[in-house]
Amino acid sequence: MERLNEFLANHFDTQASENFVKKACYYSSMDHIEYLSRDTITISDRIDEFLTVIWDRRYEHIIGFKLKGFKAAFEKVKLLKKFKGDEFNPLIQILELFITETAEDILCNLSEANERMNTYIDVKEFIIKENISLDESFAKAA
Repeated sequence: MERLNEFLANHFDTQASENFVKKACYYSSMDHIEYLSRDTITISDRIDEFLTVIWDRRYEHIIGFKLKGFKAAFEKVKLLKKFKGDEFNPLIQILELFITETAEDILCNLSEANERMNTYIDVKEFIIKENISLDESFAKAA
């Protein structure tokens, strides 16, 4: 790790983080939220225009995801908090919104529809299992 930090410092004027932290991060310039549960080699699998699933290097376990077009989707679902109380998780609501908005496209190809729907369900279960929520600073800013 010391050699890597030396290389980064000499060539890029930066340094690697000491500790990996699991955190859902919003990138405003790209309007997506990203979550990664492990600091490891990954494989990204773009599911559709909204969802990219991040797999472990063996393509066996979901270890993260990206949700694109996040800010607009967040705006659509944040009013639901008034009706859902403390159980509200915008990430889950946004996944459900993306499925609803693309339902017509999904249903045009039934063989793909089941696979795509199952992937969304898998990511939803991953969010619940990892207990992923939005950073308070994002929720206040949006």
